[in-house]
Amino acid sequence: MRLPPPLSSDLWTDAIDQVIEALRFLVPRQRAAVKRTAVGDLARYLTTNRDRMRSRTFRAAGYALGGGAVESAVSHVVQQRMKRVGIAPAPGIASGPTAHGAA
Repeated sequence: MRLPPPLSSDLWTDAIDQVIEALRFLVPRQRAAVKRTAVGDLARYLTTNRDRMRSRTFRAAGYALGGGAVESAVSHVVQQRMKRVGIAPAPGIASGPTAHGAA
């Protein structure tokens, strides 16, 4: 679910309580049950993880936010290990062109 710009910018400035309040306000105003459920689930998630949602504080402390840096590092480590002599995929794990459905 993508938040509208005012709410997403509030997340970046540690205004999590305002975001939660806005989401709770929006829940009953959604016509589709699927949307009501999604907005309600997001409000509950943010409430449960409120203490972890301090983006401005974490950025100021120099922490990287998001999974991009971690995913890149994991990919790099896996690639380096697979390039070692004698390393091959476990039996039953496809590799090469057939791994992606190409024949």
